[in-house]
Formats: sequence, C-alpha cells, structure tokens
Amino acid sequence: MQCQLAPFFRSPAREICTPPFVCGVGCKLCKGSPKAHCSGSSWQWTIGICRPRSGQTMGSQADVKDACAANDLERIQQILPNHSNKYSLHNSLVLAQDNGHSIIEEYLLSNGAQPHPAFLAKAAHKKDWQMVRVLLKYRNVNSTTELSRTPPLALLLENEELVSEMLAQGADPNASYMGGFTPLSVAVSSAPSSVVKLLLDNRGSVNHGDLLHYAANGPADRRLELVSLLLERGAAVNKIMYQDSPDLFCQREMFGLGAPIHAAAAAGDLPVVQYLLDHGADSLLRDSLGRVPAQVAELWQYQEVKECLERAKLNPAEAERNFIAEHQWSDGQAQREVEGAKVAGLSPEVYCERVAKNRAEIMRLV
Repeated sequence: MQCQLAPFFRSPAREICTPPFVCGVGCKLCKGSPKAHCSGSSWQWTIGICRPRSGQTMGSQADVKDACAANDLERIQQILPNHSNKYSLHNSLVLAQDNGHSIIEEYLLSNGAQPHPAFLAKAAHKKDWQMVRVLLKYRNVNSTTELSRTPPLALLLENEELVSEMLAQGADPNASYMGGFTPLSVAVSSAPSSVVKLLLDNRGSVNHGDLLHYAANGPADRRLELVSLLLERGAAVNKIMYQDSPDLFCQREMFGLGAPIHAAAAAGDLPVVQYLLDHGADSLLRDSLGRVPAQVAELWQYQEVKECLERAKLNPAEAERNFIAEHQWSDGQAQREVEGAKVAGLSPEVYCERVAKNRAEIMRLV
C-alpha cells in the first residue's frame, strides 16, 4: 500500500500502512524531499518505505503464480493491492484460468480485470462450465470472441442447460459471424437435435445460415430428422447456398455451391434425396459449377442416388411409364401402385417402399 500521505500530515506510519506491510527507513528516490514519483514506486514516502512484515514478501509475479496455482484466495487478496495495474491483473487472470480456479477468476473480474475474448472459448473447450458461467457474468451474451467473431452461444451448444440460460438472457441464435455461420447453423451441423429445436423455438430463423444445406449433409444418424424439421418450419428447399451473401458466394463458388438436394446427393443419402424431391426439390437445378444433383451423385459414385435423381428429371407421365416398365408385376400391380402413389401424394418409388415396410410389419406381427 502507498504511504505517500505520511510526510505531509506527519502521521505515524502504522496509521497509514495496511497489513501485511510496515514502514522502513529511507526513500532512495526522494532523498528527503516528497516527490510525485513515490506514488508509483516500491518506495512509498520520504521518511521510510513500506516493506513486508517478517516472513512475508511484497508479492512478486512468482508469488501471484503460486497463489493462483494453490487456489489461495486470501493470499491473492493480500498480494494484488501491490500489483493493481492492468497488466498484473490480466496475468493473474490468465493464471487463474489456466489452473481452473473459478473463485479466484471471479474475484479478479470483480476487481476490474478484463478477460481476453479467447477465455470463454478455452473454458468451453475444457468443458469447465463453472468457469464459463463466471465469464458470462462479465460480458454481454451477444459479444463476440477471438478473430473469428464467434458469438458465445455458438461455443456452448453441447450444454443444453447453458444454451437455455443464454437464450433467456437474450442471446441471438441467428447472429452471423465469419464464414456465414450462425449459432443455429452450427447446432444443425453438430449439436443434439433437442438443442436445434430449442433454438428454433427461441427466435431461431430457418431463413438465416443456410440451415437446410447443413442438415442435408450433416450427421447421418439425424440427417432426415433435421431436414424434415426444417422443411416443416418453412426452409426454402431450392435455395442456393450463400445466395443472400454475394461476398461469400463469390469467394466460394469455385467449390460448387448448390441447393440442399446437391448436398444430399454429395452425402449419398437416398432417403434424404427422395424426401427433398417429394417436397419440391428441383432435380434439374444447377450449382455454381453448372452441375445438376445427379452429376454430383455420380462424382461421388453413389449410383442409386444418381438413378433416383435421373428418374426425377422426367415429367410425371414419363416417370410412371418407366416405373411400370421396370416392375413387370402380374395383374397390373405396377399400375395399381402408381394409382396408390397418386392418392397418397408420393412418388411411386416412395409409395412402394412404404407399402413394403407396412406389409413386412404386418407379417411380423402375424
């Protein structure tokens, strides 16, 4: 603590110095005359110096490091008054974060330490949710992190409870950042389906972030579920990726930007391709390299997907004739399947597949 008042008011040192420090003798800088620089040096006043009591140190950076490593809050509270500059506070905060001591980190933040934007990403990566909650107390839920300008919500999607808390505080699931991503598009790509539904139910928009593209080429175990969910919520089935972001489109058109049907074809997912076709996907739509979905499927060697997309190129009458020719069932069965598909509002292939599944289930029960 600084004892610069003592020489002016002739007060006893013990009334000014705060433990654990007592006053010594001789200011080497002032040499008997009070000067302004005493307030910024380890020598505190013109008659003496604030020095540690016996057995205690002034609180070097090594002491701070040891105290942070030991999670010794009391020691930190003694040391920091002698290192109250921003640099020392920041270093102490880094040490507390590295050692996972959220109590010390919260004490430092409450005393003016400024967290680096990367701290939240680091805590989320370590799944240190207590530390994440401490950091979120001292920042806006929509403030961005690091150079990628990632919103905090996008970092915490695997913790549904935290996501719910942040949404209640006003976190924006549609906030766009580097690469055109949004927290919701990241959730569609990697988070549990329950988190995607939570975001959609809390201001999430299917019109931001090219969600259907990520769903059509996302994790295979929930691809169809998410495509169905997004189409139910009104996602555009024939939207070209980045068509609303000219800068991003120009940067990436060389990679072949297409519609969700192109993404599903590249993933080789026949059920998703058929589902998209049944819901209005255009099989003749070309991507930024001029390819139709069937060509994309051929490129990735998904023959069944390619054939499905090629059949979809035909007009309905041609498709029906080809279907009947391919299925030479007795007693006009193929024709009956076509008529049944019309009534059900499905393509003949999907209708037959569903009928076959229903028949198999009935036989199993019998």
